[in-house]
Amino acid sequence: MPGEHGREKGGGSNKIKIGRLYVDPIFLLVFLFFAASAGLLLFFLWLAS
Repeated sequence: MPGEHGREKGGGSNKIKIGRLYVDPIFLLVFLFFAASAGLLLFFLWLAS
């Protein structure tokens, strides 16, 4: 089954290339959501203090 392996290695399955990394768009969206929510939490904690 060299066809399936070649597709994953080449990044042809709609992945976003960041530098030398190929990132899944769903993972990127989830990561950005949690990073933004943590940043907002820290901001509101800073405002409350």
